Amino acid sequence: MEVGARNGGLSLYLAQKGATVLCSDLTDPRDRASPGHERWEVADRIAYREADITALPFEDGTFQLVGFKSVLGAVSTAERQARAMAEFQRVLTSGGWLLWAENLPGSPVHRLGRRFAPWASYWRYPSLTKWRDWTAEFAESHLTTAGVGAAFGRTESQRRWLAGVDRVVQRHCPQSWHYVVFGVARK
Repeated sequence: MEVGARNGGLSLYLAQKGATVLCSDLTDPRDRASPGHERWEVADRIAYREADITALPFEDGTFQLVGFKSVLGAVSTAERQARAMAEFQRVLTSGGWLLWAENLPGSPVHRLGRRFAPWASYWRYPSLTKWRDWTAEFAESHLTTAGVGAAFGRTESQRRWLAGVDRVVQRHCPQSWHYVVFGVARK
């Protein structure tokens, strides 16, 4: 299951790998996601569902994999984020996997710049410590951080160039300045 799917990019990827996928979001993602799934001829492997990640409408142990990208920050409060993480774990089968990529607070420059972003009033950036707490009850979890400057690019070519600089710079700056966490946890 992909949660917070919006355009269904992760659903597309998983379906292309042969998986049967549930593409879900707070509002039904079918209208936004299905055109891409049809274009890539995987629509027959994807179902769509409206689902609130803080109260998933599924039985315990329903999914072998739950994945998301840039979703948890929009949940807005630490309590609701913790509830969503508990829901992800609840709906996973024993041995199932949780995969994600999310933004971290980042450097002082990131935090300052975000104050002026349109989503600043509701987005909550969990710390790496919080991610470790949330995944502590999984049988195993692995977290990797990345990114220092690429987010400051205004065009895709600038972001790509800055990402190349990041590969060198991020080894020499505090991990707390990284602005993305990639995680995998097994129930």
